[in-house]
Amino acid sequence: MTRRFRPHALFTTLALLLAVAPATAQGGLAGTWQYAGGGDENARREAAIETATEELGRMIRGRARERLGQRTTPAPRLQIALDGDAVTLTGANGTLALTIGGPTVSVSGANGGGQARAPRRGGHLVVTLRGDNGVQATTYRPSDDGTRLVLQVQMTGERLSTPLRYRLTYRRR
Repeated sequence: MTRRFRPHALFTTLALLLAVAPATAQGGLAGTWQYAGGGDENARREAAIETATEELGRMIRGRARERLGQRTTPAPRLQIALDGDAVTLTGANGTLALTIGGPTVSVSGANGGGQARAPRRGGHLVVTLRGDNGVQATTYRPSDDGTRLVLQVQMTGERLSTPLRYRLTYRRR
C-alpha cells in the first residue's frame, strides 16, 4: 500500500506529525499542539547536529549540517485525530493516516520515499521511518496531565558518525 504525502522534508515532517501516545492516553492527545520548545532546546538540537556530522569531510559537512537543520526544525503546530488505532496527523506540510501497531506503510514525498511504522514499545508509541539514507525513530511521551507532548528523536545514517538525538516539546493549544 502506498500513501501519497507531500512534505518538504519527509523525515522531519513524518516525525513531527506522528505525535501520538499509548492507548491509555490517546483520547487525551487528540487535538491541536503548539511547539513550546525554547532557545535551550534548539541549541541542544543544533549541538547534536554538530556532533553527528563532525567526522564528515570538510566539503560536505556544512551542507549536511544545513540540511539536517532544515529537516529537524520543529513544525509550529500539529493536529491529531484519533479513532481507535487509526490516527490522522496534520502538520505544516500535509496529512498522514496510519494504524497504530499496524503494518509498515510506504510513503513518498518531494525528497524521496520510505517505509513508516508505528508500533507501541514500553507504553509509548515509537514511529520508525526507514529511507534510502537512514532510519529515524521518534518516541512520543505525553505528560501525565496531557498538557505537554515530548518527542525524543534519533536519526542514524550511513554518513553520520554518531546518531543524531534531540528532543521537541509541544503544548496543548
